[in-house]
Amino acid sequence: MAAGFHGNNGLDPSTCIHIMKTYVLPTLLYGLEILIPTKLNMDKLEMFFKKMLKQILSLPQNAPDVVPYIISGMIPIEGQIHIKILSYFYSICLLSEESTEKQIARRQLAVKDQDSHSWFIEVKKIIWKYALPEIYLLLDTPYTKIQWKNLMYSYINKYWKEYYTDISKLYRNISYLNVDEYHPGKQHPLIYIKTSSSRDINRLPVKLKLVSGTYILQENRSRFNQNNVEATCLLCGQETEDLPHFLLKCTLLETTRKASLEDLQKEYHNLTDREMEYLTETDKIKIILDCSYLLTEKVGHSNKKINIKMLSALEFQCRRYVFNIHRARYRMLSDIKKKKKIGTSQVCITH
Repeated sequence: MAAGFHGNNGLDPSTCIHIMKTYVLPTLLYGLEILIPTKLNMDKLEMFFKKMLKQILSLPQNAPDVVPYIISGMIPIEGQIHIKILSYFYSICLLSEESTEKQIARRQLAVKDQDSHSWFIEVKKIIWKYALPEIYLLLDTPYTKIQWKNLMYSYINKYWKEYYTDISKLYRNISYLNVDEYHPGKQHPLIYIKTSSSRDINRLPVKLKLVSGTYILQENRSRFNQNNVEATCLLCGQETEDLPHFLLKCTLLETTRKASLEDLQKEYHNLTDREMEYLTETDKIKIILDCSYLLTEKVGHSNKKINIKMLSALEFQCRRYVFNIHRARYRMLSDIKKKKKIGTSQVCITH
């Protein structure tokens, strides 16, 4: 992938996804409405697509597969190919009964069984999959172009939204990601919210790693490392370094945390007329990692609903807060490693 198309050192993820949808996907899926891929080839396309999305979002390849779809607002390659197939089938439905294509369609549907590899049987299975109107009804009385497009997209998007919403419940490490804001065709507020700083392109990847559960803390190292690794925080040495400890509790990060948290709490108060310090630990982390949870709330005497534009200032402070703590932790860990290395060298020289 070209450097400018990578989340770490190029354009912001929102722009990259738009470019991918405009230029990459049409080329990748060209002709696949006619030559339907086998399951093996579909899996290869899906693997490539997921890898590309994770790179754009600066997520490691071990991130849960559901995360890039939820954040990017995309549906899988399978769903996108199905849209192309159904769109092509609709063009056949519009033809006259005397047309060769429509006569072939009726004959294939009448003669072939469900185990057949006939293109029209595959279309029939796709229609069943998304609970669309019966294929014979579509052939007899086709919808208008606008009606069919709206119907097709609504059913397909609904299917994949429900699918990924259900799958996401199986991943404990993405519990702070607002899955309810997954709307196929619409990017998640995490990357869609525009802030006033161009530095956010570099700040956002840290936040995305945290919300996707792929940010490496000592708790993760102790759980998955083959060696005996302690889960205790290497900075303060007081308790297990999990997400709440890293974001809210570590005493050595208190100075950095306090400086950024004041601005964050101020923006939260300006937006909601409430004090952030009275929130539970879980709710605080939810706001810090994904403030789109506030989109369902109403504020003020007029009960005005919060929209994405209103979250811009708060999102800026959330990204800044997370990035500053991450940077401070990284520097301290680097200093600890250097001291250990120097100490080991001195011991070796002494002996």
